[in-house]
Amino acid sequence: MTSDNADQSEPWSGARVRARVAVMAQEDPELQRFGAAGHGYRLRPPLAEETIRSFESQHAVRLPDSYRSFLKDIADGGAGPAHGLVGLMEEVDQEEALYDLREEDRCAGFLSAPFPHTGEWPGPGKGGDAGYSVEGSLVIAEEGCGMFHRLVITGSNAGQVWLDDPDWGGFTPGPDFRDWYSAWLATEEDPEPTAERRVVDVGSVRSERELHEVLKRELGFPAFYGMNWDAFSDAVTGLVVMPQELAFVGWGELERRVPQGAGALRRQLTRYQEQAMGRRVQVTYGT
Repeated sequence: MTSDNADQSEPWSGARVRARVAVMAQEDPELQRFGAAGHGYRLRPPLAEETIRSFESQHAVRLPDSYRSFLKDIADGGAGPAHGLVGLMEEVDQEEALYDLREEDRCAGFLSAPFPHTGEWPGPGKGGDAGYSVEGSLVIAEEGCGMFHRLVITGSNAGQVWLDDPDWGGFTPGPDFRDWYSAWLATEEDPEPTAERRVVDVGSVRSERELHEVLKRELGFPAFYGMNWDAFSDAVTGLVVMPQELAFVGWGELERRVPQGAGALRRQLTRYQEQAMGRRVQVTYGT
C-alpha cells in the first residue's frame, strides 16, 4: 500500500480503459455483476483541466495524481468499483445516501484539512467506535450497507482509497486509486450463476444476531455484511444472486424463539418479491 508516486502519476490510457469496460459490459448483459445495475458500465465524459483546477482552487487542495489523471483522461466517474465511481462534478440526488456526505466534503476547509490517520481505526464490530474523523478525504463510491470508499486528499496517505464503515468495521486503509480501479478492471470472472435451490436451517437460531450470521453464511453475503435488516436488503438486491428457490427448515422454532427476527425476515423477503423485477424467488417456510 503506497501513496502517490511516480508510477501512480503516469497518464491513464483512455482507449484501453474504455475498451476494457466495453468488454465487461458485453460479458454481463443482464448486469448481474455487483454494482453493475447502478452504473450500467457507462463512463461519464472526462473533465477539462480548467474544471479540475477550479475545484482545486476552490477547496485549496491538489487532487492526487492518479485520480486527477483519471478525471482528465478517462471519465468524471461512472463505471467502476462498488456501485460505480461518483463524478467529481456529478449532481447527487438529495434522496441518496451519498448526498449528505458529498455536502460535508464540500464544506470550507474539509478537504484541505490534514488527514488524521496513519492506520486502521476499528469500528464497533471490532471493539472500537465510529468516532473517527474523515476530514481530508473525498467520498468517491458507495459500497452498500452504509459503507463508502473515500479518497485521501492530504497527508502522507494521499491517493489511497479507504473503506469507511462506521456501523461495523471502522475506517480501513486501502490501495492507491490507480490500483483500486485497475483491480476492478481486471475482474474477469463471469457473474456467479444463480443456484436453483438453497435450504437454510434456522431451527437452532436463538437470537436475531445469530439469524443474520446464518443468512450471511448460507446466502453468501460478503464479509462486511452489516448484520441488520437494512444491510440484508442491500445484500439481496445488489450484493448476491439469489437462488430460484429458498427453503427454510425449522421456521416454527425460529418464530417461537426469535419472533421479531422471523417477522422481519419474512417482511424483507416479501418486499424483495414485490421489487424483484423478473428475478422472483420461491420461498417456503417449513416447520
